[in-house]
Amino acid sequence: MGIVVDARGLSCPEPLLLTQEALDRYPGQALMIQLNSPVARDRVTELLDKKGRVFDISRLEDSFLIQAREK
Repeated sequence: MGIVVDARGLSCPEPLLLTQEALDRYPGQALMIQLNSPVARDRVTELLDKKGRVFDISRLEDSFLIQAREK
């Protein structure tokens, strides 16, 4: 299943910081990141790309789900 980062309702930079914390705390683990903001989605995916993670983005009713894993 992976580690869940629930950043719904948070403004940048909080989603980015929570994602970075999860990457540092759980190296190599799959992450599921929940977000509301398109800006946060874009910044988090930039971070994941820089960290060498592959990811899929799903649009839910009122949020985004990013599933990230090692290459």
